[in-house]
Amino acid sequence: MKYLNILFLGLIIALMITSCKKNVKESNASSADTTIVKTEQKAVVKHIDRPANVNASKQKQQAKAKPARSATEVRKTGIITKDDLPRYIQALKPRIQRLYKSRSQVVPMQGSLKITVVFADNGDVESADIEKDSDAQFTDSFVSEVKEIVKSWHLDVVGKMSYSFRMSFYQ
Repeated sequence: MKYLNILFLGLIIALMITSCKKNVKESNASSADTTIVKTEQKAVVKHIDRPANVNASKQKQQAKAKPARSATEVRKTGIITKDDLPRYIQALKPRIQRLYKSRSQVVPMQGSLKITVVFADNGDVESADIEKDSDAQFTDSFVSEVKEIVKSWHLDVVGKMSYSFRMSFYQ
């Protein structure tokens, strides 16, 4: 009798699994970016990588034609347009701010810097120019260290582009 109960329980479990598989529906995403799997209780979104044959230059051309995109769209393509640059530069500024904090504890410094960075086609920094305001008080070593930090940046940009921004440092 125990054997029949176990066999019956196994049969019920097998039927439940089969019925669950029938309830699962997959949508065909044409771009193959995401697949949405729906069950009776919840929906799960799975990320699927793009096929390897998608050409990066084609993605760059598409990115040039589109206006400002959301952060999600940038993460999907991995390509940064001129409109996206301010957000990415903002994320890189804290490293310069930490450098200022540590250096200004040794030698008092203050003022504003105008930083102009030119990105090459491959995303590396081609050049970085730093101009001190006339009343700014920065050591030459601090300015050169800021320049080295900026030159170490790499962003997957669409074509060659430049960007200027100002950073102010006061105690």
